[in-house]
Amino acid sequence: MNIINILALYAWTCGLLLSLCHGDTISIPSNCIGLSDGYYYLKLIDNDEYPIIYAKCSNEYLILDPSIDDDIKSYFNSFEMYHHSVAGPSNQYPINWEDWFLPNNDNMDDESEMEHDAHYVISPDCGTCDIAHNRQLYDEKTVYMMTGSMFGCFWNDKHEH
Repeated sequence: MNIINILALYAWTCGLLLSLCHGDTISIPSNCIGLSDGYYYLKLIDNDEYPIIYAKCSNEYLILDPSIDDDIKSYFNSFEMYHHSVAGPSNQYPINWEDWFLPNNDNMDDESEMEHDAHYVISPDCGTCDIAHNRQLYDEKTVYMMTGSMFGCFWNDKHEH
C-alpha cells in the first residue's frame, strides 16, 4: 500500500471508530452502482465469511486489483498467482468469470438471472472502465482471460490506478 492509501485507511478507520462510539450504523456498499469514480471500502457479499475490501470504482464498474488489497482473492472460488503480477483460477478445472467471481452467484435463483445481472468490461488503461472503448469487444461481457497483465496492466510495476 502506498502512503495515500494508508492515510485514507487511517482516516476511514478513525471516522468509523468515532461513529461506532456514538452508536451510528455505517453503510458499506456492495458494488459500485451509484458511486462516483474513486476508491471505496466494499462488502461484495453480505456474509461474515467475506471481508470488506478496498477497491476502485470507475463508471459504476469495480476494478479489482489484488496488489491494493489482498482480501480481493477471497471473492474468487480459487486464486493462484502464476507470476508476481499474473493471477487466475486454479488450473485444476476450466472456469469462466461468471462462475469464478463468487459475488455473481450470491443470491441468484437461477443461471438465467445471473446471465442478465453480471456485467464485465476491461480497463485498457488499468484505472478506468468505459463501455464505449473500442477494446470492449463483447460489450458488457468483455473480460481479461486471466488478469490485466495479459494486456499490459502489471500490478506491481504500473501502479497507475
